[in-house]
Amino acid sequence: MTRVPGTLPEAVRLCRRAAPRLTSAAVAVPLAQSVLVGAQLLVLQRLAGALLAAPLRLTAVAGPALLLVATLAVLAVLDNVSTIVRELLTERVRQDAARRIHAAIGALDLVEFDRPETHDRVLRASSTDFRPAQVVRALTTLATMTLRGLVLAGFVVSLVPLLVPLLLVPAVPVLLVARALAGERYSMANRLTPLERRRVYYHRLLTAREPAAEVRSFGLGAHLAARYEELSRARETELRTLLRRQFRRMLLGQAAFAVAVLAVLGLLGWLFASGRAPAAALIAAAIGVAQIAALLGGLGYPVGELAEAALFLGDQQALVAPPPHPGSGPVAALSSLAFDAVSFSYPTGSRPAVDGVSLTVGHGRIVAFVGANGSGKTTLAKLAATLFDPSSGAVRWNGTDVRELDRDVLRARIGVVFQDFQTYSDTIAGNVAPLPGADPARVGAALRAAGFRPGEVDPGALIGPEHEGGTALSGGQEQRVAVARALYRAPDLLILDEPASSLDARAEHGLLAHLRAAGGTTILISHRLANVAEADHIYVLDGGRVIEHGRHPELMAAGGVYHELFTLQAALYTDGGFSFGPTS
Repeated sequence: MTRVPGTLPEAVRLCRRAAPRLTSAAVAVPLAQSVLVGAQLLVLQRLAGALLAAPLRLTAVAGPALLLVATLAVLAVLDNVSTIVRELLTERVRQDAARRIHAAIGALDLVEFDRPETHDRVLRASSTDFRPAQVVRALTTLATMTLRGLVLAGFVVSLVPLLVPLLLVPAVPVLLVARALAGERYSMANRLTPLERRRVYYHRLLTAREPAAEVRSFGLGAHLAARYEELSRARETELRTLLRRQFRRMLLGQAAFAVAVLAVLGLLGWLFASGRAPAAALIAAAIGVAQIAALLGGLGYPVGELAEAALFLGDQQALVAPPPHPGSGPVAALSSLAFDAVSFSYPTGSRPAVDGVSLTVGHGRIVAFVGANGSGKTTLAKLAATLFDPSSGAVRWNGTDVRELDRDVLRARIGVVFQDFQTYSDTIAGNVAPLPGADPARVGAALRAAGFRPGEVDPGALIGPEHEGGTALSGGQEQRVAVARALYRAPDLLILDEPASSLDARAEHGLLAHLRAAGGTTILISHRLANVAEADHIYVLDGGRVIEHGRHPELMAAGGVYHELFTLQAALYTDGGFSFGPTS
């Protein structure tokens, strides 16, 4: 369990990094409030003395009474200021945390998203609407209570020195219970993170636009809602067990706290009865003790919050640690891309997805990867795009291992269109050129190269009917936008993974003709073998290995797997088509 003293400095650094002035104000305002509380007790002591004096004089009472009202008014104003400071600081800390987490997630290797523990860590670290607010709330509350408690304790002790040891006793059960409760909540949060990820997943299936059509077509709504409810009940069961255990701890802590406070009040009563201290001083001390007791009684909440926030702080620090990518070498224009005995395994895979592949893609060549599902084609393409690092072997750009090159510069020279391409809720032009400084003329050229006819779409149109003024594109149009995004970069290497799966015949033919005319270096993955027949070289994969390679005529003459697949597809376009068997 992370201790509060260890968490406190990191929490302060988190706030100071986000908003130094607001952090200072978050301490200064409670300090001013604490000083005023001390002054208020002095005024109360004077007021009590004036009220107990004989004869009673209104002029002697009026001054302390007016000062008391003034301190109450200023304290009320400072409470409002404290609320504003806390809200603004929370927002700044939230923004800072989100900014750092987004950058850290963007720097994760793609393979990390195949590790369940990565998703657990990201979920815990990226609670940007909860943990930062918890840190700020706990810090500001703790600062207020600590400063006010020190001022009150100093005042009370100055009146009744015998109270020094007894004032420390009530804090002990409060802090012990707070620490124990925070530790249990920390453990439960870690234990339930996988469950919570599943709950979030089912919630998205029930509420997001993308899965809506399929959920309704297959009547999955009730089933998915039941799964969500099942996970929610499991979470509630864990929570009930925790709360029952914590309830018992809290009762014990509160009982110990009450005994300690009664001991302090009993001492004050004995001092009053024995006449060992002035009545006015004892009245002021009693009021001070009552306020200290209230502060100590509430101390468990911010201490517990701060200890529980260690979950956010610890996971955030682990997540935002710089990734181990030392490569910084210069990246020249592509002359060759080579796979040198490359193997790659996914974290959850039982066998290599790519196994000892060696091949070379020359400048200006169109190279095709073909094979059955799961043969390793897409994994090989992602290795070429530097999205994965090989488990063994090397991918070489102009002969240099890509791990030695500047990764950002290298990726800027590569254009990719994957099967799971993204369409963003932005304008069509913003999808084609999502980075600042877009060239409208180049956007138009990329759209035409991707098969859009003049006037077919408005580059300024917003994609996404769920947004005000948004429009929906067909599946083929969305895929052509993704192709245009890759072409806009004018990349040294273009990687197309099933780029025509949603395109009509005309758009498909136009895209492939453009690639051939452009003369760029292209890796093409397609199950439509008619698309790859004109490639300069074709690699046939199976089980992560290259089992055949050559030009189309060579592979057809060899009579191997490629010949079998191509002949099977060609039969679909012959007279009578392909027969799946007798029909009735």
